[in-house]
Amino acid sequence: MTNLKILKSKSAQAELITTVLLILISIAAVVLVSTFVINMVRENLRGTECFQTTGQLSINVEDGHTYYNETVDGTVTTRYVYLSIERGTKDFNMSGFSVIFGNDFTTKKIQLMGGTSDSTIAFYNSSALWDNVRVLELPMPGEMKAYRLNITSYGISGVNKIAVSPMIVKGPECEKVDEKTIPTK
Repeated sequence: MTNLKILKSKSAQAELITTVLLILISIAAVVLVSTFVINMVRENLRGTECFQTTGQLSINVEDGHTYYNETVDGTVTTRYVYLSIERGTKDFNMSGFSVIFGNDFTTKKIQLMGGTSDSTIAFYNSSALWDNVRVLELPMPGEMKAYRLNITSYGISGVNKIAVSPMIVKGPECEKVDEKTIPTK
């Protein structure tokens, strides 16, 4: 009789150990599969940060502050692109924007990063004057800002096209969100 009790006891222990092992194997399998799936989803979602910028940054040519200008003073030619940027009301974490400008043959790109300073950039202030930028201010949601870019050193003249693409904090530079033909003044 005691042998029968021992066999039943060992059988019960074996079933318990088998159950615990199956649970542990199941948990390990869930951890492995979830790690794989999470990494795969994260990889596939990379770059989707730019979806939130669609329609949220535009070039305003109607206000008269977006145009190309070339001045000649003796033998010195200075070239400027004037640009009015309007930001939509949707809030996204914009770190700056790229300005792509050119003519029918050549294009160049300038990256304007918020909080930086650049002596070749000026902004249109509330006193209707152009101030050299001490710290570059980006337009806030629902705001418009006008910039003057000295592009003389880029060696391009006759600029008639301009485009902008936003840059996201800790993210990629997004595709062009607006492109316009601009006048010469």
